[in-house]
Amino acid sequence: MTAQFFNVSFNSSLGGELEKFSASEVSAAAKVPVPLVLGSSLEEAAASLQSAKLLFRTTRTADSGAAVGQVVGQDPEAGVLVADGTTVVLLVAGSPAVNPTRSGDGVIYTVTDSGNLMWRRHEGQGDGSFKWTSNTGKKVGSGWKFPHVFPGGDGVIYAVKDSGDLMWYRHEGRGDGSFKWASNVGKKVGSGWKFPHVFSGDDGVIYAVTDSGDLMWYRHEGRGDGSFKWTSNTGRKVGSGWKFPHVFSGDDGVIYAVTDDGDLMWYRHDGRDDGSFKWASKVGKKVGSGWKFPHVFSGGDGVIYAVTDTGELMWRRHEGRGDGSFKWASNVGRKVGSGWKFPHVFPGGDGAL
Repeated sequence: MTAQFFNVSFNSSLGGELEKFSASEVSAAAKVPVPLVLGSSLEEAAASLQSAKLLFRTTRTADSGAAVGQVVGQDPEAGVLVADGTTVVLLVAGSPAVNPTRSGDGVIYTVTDSGNLMWRRHEGQGDGSFKWTSNTGKKVGSGWKFPHVFPGGDGVIYAVKDSGDLMWYRHEGRGDGSFKWASNVGKKVGSGWKFPHVFSGDDGVIYAVTDSGDLMWYRHEGRGDGSFKWTSNTGRKVGSGWKFPHVFSGDDGVIYAVTDDGDLMWYRHDGRDDGSFKWASKVGKKVGSGWKFPHVFSGGDGVIYAVTDTGELMWRRHEGRGDGSFKWASNVGRKVGSGWKFPHVFPGGDGAL
């Protein structure tokens, strides 16, 4: 089934994937000068790039000597003319392991039994308060009956069809829940995606768990515009033994898994940027128990949402997200919603998942 949209107007979205820029790749249609963001904070740089209708991706360095969160490098350089939607790579001061400035923005999508795509924003995402932009969700699409639906960051949403085709969409109205999309129909960006679990790892990275429990790494280089461009033609195996009821990303290489017993396990894929078989530890760390829920997903910045069997939406924050320590904002979750019995529930984020 093809998701149907009405394209009302254009509203640029922020984000992107890491791809080394070459001046020779700029077409004759290039027209946007890359702004100077060196020395700016990441928030300031993001605002400048958004104004210029450019995407971005960050990579971290711990050896710059600059303040954490300061932009110490950019590619392409300031003044280079590029096309709208080009990805600018920002080198940001701070540990590569954890990006302290990155957080979700409370946007959550749900798919109803009838296939409608609904938009909601949890204004209380930061502290777990029961505060929402509106009392009811906003319908932003229809025809979303897919086996898998997951976010790609910055308004990008991926869907896997029954045939295994991977489809790309971008919700331009993600900021306010308006019915605006990058195109009227989705774009096919892959095939053969019949996996038990598929989830995003930030910046174009997509993980898939095979039937045998292997964890596969892919990077969609065409995430910004929905082009059929990948880092490699085949995925890279980065793990085994990943047969879990739930597996989801926690930002910056962190991956959570829920065991059959309901234990919440923490892993960090330090080879996330290039798909190398490199992990923070050889085995996962247990950071919770009692996580037997129909839906579990990240809200960014350590926030984890869970939907109970009765449809209640629960909020928790894992303060030990950076190193896998058993540290939480509170001993129990906070109820932030009810009536969340949906086939699919996933975050919208603001460049993180």
